[in-house]
Amino acid sequence: ISGLHIGRRWHVQRSVGIFSDAGDLLGYATEPVEIYRPAPMMFEQSSDGVWASVCACVRSVLAKTGQKPAEIKAIGFAATCSLVVLDDNRQPLSTCGSHSHHNIIMWLDHRATEEARFINKTGHRLLQHVGGFLSPEMQPPKLLWLKKNRGTDWLKSAGYVLDLCDFLTLRATDCDSRSRCSVVCKWLYDSERDSWDESFWKTIGLSVLLEDGHRRIGSKILEIGDAVGTGLTQRAAAELGGLSPGTVVSTGILDAHAGGLGSILCKAPGLDDLPIHRRMALIAGTSSCHLALSRKKELVPGAWGPYLSVMVPALWLTESGQSASGLLLDYVLRRMGTLDEKSVSYSALDDVIKCLAGMAKEKGLSEIDRLTAEVHVWPDLHGNRSPLADPDLSGMLLGWRMYDSDGDWAVLYLATVQALAYGTRHIVENLRQHRIDAIYLAGGLRRNRLYVQAHADVLNVPVVLPACDESILQGVAVSSATAAGQFSTVSQAMDALCGQGEVVMPNPAVREYHDRKYNVFMELMQCQHNARRIMTARKSANN
Repeated sequence: ISGLHIGRRWHVQRSVGIFSDAGDLLGYATEPVEIYRPAPMMFEQSSDGVWASVCACVRSVLAKTGQKPAEIKAIGFAATCSLVVLDDNRQPLSTCGSHSHHNIIMWLDHRATEEARFINKTGHRLLQHVGGFLSPEMQPPKLLWLKKNRGTDWLKSAGYVLDLCDFLTLRATDCDSRSRCSVVCKWLYDSERDSWDESFWKTIGLSVLLEDGHRRIGSKILEIGDAVGTGLTQRAAAELGGLSPGTVVSTGILDAHAGGLGSILCKAPGLDDLPIHRRMALIAGTSSCHLALSRKKELVPGAWGPYLSVMVPALWLTESGQSASGLLLDYVLRRMGTLDEKSVSYSALDDVIKCLAGMAKEKGLSEIDRLTAEVHVWPDLHGNRSPLADPDLSGMLLGWRMYDSDGDWAVLYLATVQALAYGTRHIVENLRQHRIDAIYLAGGLRRNRLYVQAHADVLNVPVVLPACDESILQGVAVSSATAAGQFSTVSQAMDALCGQGEVVMPNPAVREYHDRKYNVFMELMQCQHNARRIMTARKSANN
């Protein structure tokens, strides 16, 4: 999935690509999937709609590339950490009650914020693997919300509750399995003991999900690169453009982790000898995920993980992120009136860059970066995922004036881009045990030149852009090639298929400038904390 677009209707794009044995992207196609907004902070989809879009994409890309369905050796799926609910007959079970086909609670849905707070107060030992704080974007809070608002009997009527990527493999194969990647990272499956910790589900009041040997949440857990069941069913093969029944299906992957698989080992001049544990994969689209690997278990407050073997076998993954990145930048562009309601226009971004260059020249500035000296942004308009793990944080703007020109809005856009880079620096500094010497950037924001250069400058490290625009699809190709037996391990497939990358170097002329702006950025955080403290104290006094 890539690209969340805002207008009168919300939708995401689902993408499908075909790769050669050598890892070359032969072609891809996209289809929109509608998002439903039953209430503020709620985002839902239809699993039937998602599957229909996948089928349409497969048929389209087969036609575009001229590939014969019988030539496809394997297929795999990656998706956001969205919760799918089905009944015992594997039919959609509505999560909101108003529409029977709305049975997916999307990852960015924050309806379960109070439930997340309740779970965090339990202090259960599993919370150490999410930095001490479970996010409302994860599945246990959403399931607890469903129990409270739809009832225990409704939850008992659910035959399957599963991540979107696992729904897709279920729909393709009729095999009820779960991906280690999804259940460990978003469901608190214990990666060290390789089991569900029943005490956690009992503590939070969801013991019903433990019935029948954990049937509803999954009793068969597969590794990345494993084949699911006996491959495509006849029904699914026909729906997917006439692919061959029995075609290998690899286990599902979370989209960001697929992006990490497809990018973090790409070849880049001067960086090929850099160990994988000194690289960070930054998967930046609607939101951003920051993925760092290590050979040993290292707990980091405010970060998710470490999780064992959820992306690369035998390595621990620590995950951080920003809840709104591309979504936030689109929001600013729309306030400028440069985007229509349907899609992000990169020509609009070109116009912003031209405007900034003209302003810098007029002011006698050698770099456009310096235009933001009096405009500072705290970018958490959808809460802070990492490293503060605070969904109640909001955005801040210092230097707000009566904006009435394109130049004013262009500077605000640039300041927002820089703020996202400062957020990444805040995340990296929180990962004290990790030395990060290069950022491998994938996702839609790799096309945003301001975003790429800001990350190189603010973090003072090279940023590598994989040659393949679709690193998430490339990661799925890595997993699928492994499942098909083309490689014996996921690591071998990564090394062979990740391809080449372009290196963007930091500009030393703006390093000190960004250091000062980063200090202001951290002051904004403290200001918001102080404001909350003052207002909370006032409220308590009145009570």
